[in-house]
Amino acid sequence: MSPPTLGSLLEQARARLAAPPGEGEHPLDSPELDARWLVAHFAGLPPGELGVRRDQPASAELRSSLEAALERRRGGTPLAHILGEWEFWSLPLHVTADVLVPRPETELLVEWGLSLLEGRAAPRIADLGTGSGCIAVALASERPDAVVHAVDISAEALRVAARNLDRHGLSARVTLHEGDLLSPLAGEPPFDLIVSNPPYIPVGDPRLAPDVAIHEPALALHDDSPDGLGFYRRLVADAPAHLGEGGSLLVELPEDGARPVTAMVRATGGRAEVRRDLAGIERALRASVGAERME
Repeated sequence: MSPPTLGSLLEQARARLAAPPGEGEHPLDSPELDARWLVAHFAGLPPGELGVRRDQPASAELRSSLEAALERRRGGTPLAHILGEWEFWSLPLHVTADVLVPRPETELLVEWGLSLLEGRAAPRIADLGTGSGCIAVALASERPDAVVHAVDISAEALRVAARNLDRHGLSARVTLHEGDLLSPLAGEPPFDLIVSNPPYIPVGDPRLAPDVAIHEPALALHDDSPDGLGFYRRLVADAPAHLGEGGSLLVELPEDGARPVTAMVRATGGRAEVRRDLAGIERALRASVGAERME
């Protein structure tokens, strides 16, 4: 009997991931895509090469590793945690259960941030709640002249961020700080851009997907305030003292956060601008230091 091929293994993986969930399992949004990523990963191939390697024999080691991975994925373990890395801003990043998996919608912060920094030489950037370092890595990669400080309260997350900075040759240009939001940056010169994707999900929020609630770090997900907006109140109040002339605070928003966070900014005398992501959701907000400084 001939050994299984990558093609037959891919079909089996698709069927396995698409089957109705059993006890302790979760339904998957993209079983076909997940199967392709997993087979390619354990075969040591880019996913796009599976089509031309369908007849390649699949080793017993590959089959065993894939079987264990399929069990984990059926149980809700994020695909990125199984692969050990994920792509953000077209950059491969190391990820673990100590950090949030970078989401495509967060790239809006990078895109908008870069546009705000156009024309500014050697801009100073602070990334608060850096997690995997995805935002800091993307901004520093695009602006080799930038001075970047990245902050996280989690020592475990900072270890992941340090690994990603080293991977992309950015360790000398991005300074990591352990601490709470802007606290570690006291005494630093003013910043041109403060950017953050803060925790904004109230504890016990039923809208949080079970696999996210179980497998991603609560510290990076949850805000203790009843409405989940406690970190925004602190950022809006504290950021002006750390921003230079024409500087901006740029934050990712929860789906229903645009109106209340805009109100917070206006209450301080500043102005707010909101942008939608590709799904049409109001996803990012820019706040000025003061009304006269909004371009």
